[in-house]
Amino acid sequence: MQKTQKVSLFESIRSKKVIGETTIENWLKPDQHKDEVLKYRSAASGKEKAKILKKLPAITPAATFDECLDHMKVKAYTNLCFVKIHQKKLKRFGDLEKVKYQLAGRIPEIAYCGLSLSGKSLDVLIHVQTHDYLYNEALVKVLFSAGMDGMRVECKELTDTMVASYDPHPYINPDAQAMTFGEAFLEVKRQYQANVERLVRQVIESGVCLSEKEEDALSLEIAHVFGSEGRSLFHEFASRNSGGDVCDYEKLYEVHLNMSDGMCW
Repeated sequence: MQKTQKVSLFESIRSKKVIGETTIENWLKPDQHKDEVLKYRSAASGKEKAKILKKLPAITPAATFDECLDHMKVKAYTNLCFVKIHQKKLKRFGDLEKVKYQLAGRIPEIAYCGLSLSGKSLDVLIHVQTHDYLYNEALVKVLFSAGMDGMRVECKELTDTMVASYDPHPYINPDAQAMTFGEAFLEVKRQYQANVERLVRQVIESGVCLSEKEEDALSLEIAHVFGSEGRSLFHEFASRNSGGDVCDYEKLYEVHLNMSDGMCW
């Protein structure tokens, strides 16, 4: 994780409009939102908490966006995976202060681990090799294999925001190396490929008519999950109704390959 890594900044966790950029180093400074966060944690009513929440800024840890929070507006990826670890399943590990360092000891790719806004869960940033959405499931498998199966792990998506918080003693490792998932990722990828191929075969055999949006979405999924190896499946899918020229389908698949490169859902 580079300290100068840029992330998109939002007025609040509810906002979809980008108001600027900040560095991950600046965002993780522990005291800048201390007073507001402590007020939130001690607030007696949900209404009072909601009022404070509206005033707290948020970022997108996984990417920067152009103008608004939209998958098609991605400017750059950070290769940081935002993970929420909830206290409900953490009791057997002791208090959250200890858990932060237990996690860091077992998973050296953790770049940041600190208390969330509520103070009852952990916000974790893990340096990953790529922003591919398939890595979210692989990451859960890695966490479980590291002995974290007692936790409720929530891997956030590309467009999910991280609201400002406060932790007097966060764990920060700017030199965290990128996680390589190995067999965990391959297992998830094989499962996705089987599911996508099953769906494509069903569409072909049933003769069902898809809308243009559905057609594009499934074509994009073939390209993303199979990569260059998905050409024959795509040709079969795209030509199911009208035949067509193989060269045209090849050009179209190249377009889908370029569009799908690293997309995250």
